[in-house]
Amino acid sequence: FQTKKWADFFEAKWWYQVNQNYSDSLLTPADQKALVRLTEYLDTALQPES
Repeated sequence: FQTKKWADFFEAKWWYQVNQNYSDSLLTPADQKALVRLTEYLDTALQPES
């Protein structure tokens, strides 16, 4: 994870296990597309209102 906040969040879940060998190349094309869309949405949704 890129932030401690998210690392702590997931590490607290019983179903989550750290994968020391993680690489974005493990993601399927559908996963990659979903991640791009989610990131774009969050970037837009979290912008302060003008």
